[in-house]
Amino acid sequence: MMGLSQSYELTVNIIGINEIKGSLRIAIFSNPENFKDKVNPADSAIIEVTSNTTSHTFKLNQDIYAIAVYHDENNDKQLNKRSLGIPTEGIGFSNLTSKRKRPPIFEESSFSLATDTTVQIPLFYNKE
Repeated sequence: MMGLSQSYELTVNIIGINEIKGSLRIAIFSNPENFKDKVNPADSAIIEVTSNTTSHTFKLNQDIYAIAVYHDENNDKQLNKRSLGIPTEGIGFSNLTSKRKRPPIFEESSFSLATDTTVQIPLFYNKE
């Protein structure tokens, strides 16, 4: 008989929020194509911004995941961008600790969830 799939707590700590306004949109992906296109997350959450750091805990089955977060400062439910696709709102990804010129691919942001885990994600802003 097959055992039931084990679920674990994944706590996402988001740091570096530049302004106390709007909301954070967190998406957790288990599929590389979905992560690339930012569609059909395995789980997601929308959290009101009330401080410069926040955390949210998900209950997920054991798998390989990657997390994408953005700070929807104006609450318009989309990541606002300048021409050339450069985000004007804060973004962050699991395993990304410094600002990059391009979004990471799934393999760069992914991690294995096999125990209760806490992931820290700094947000990066391209204000000009």
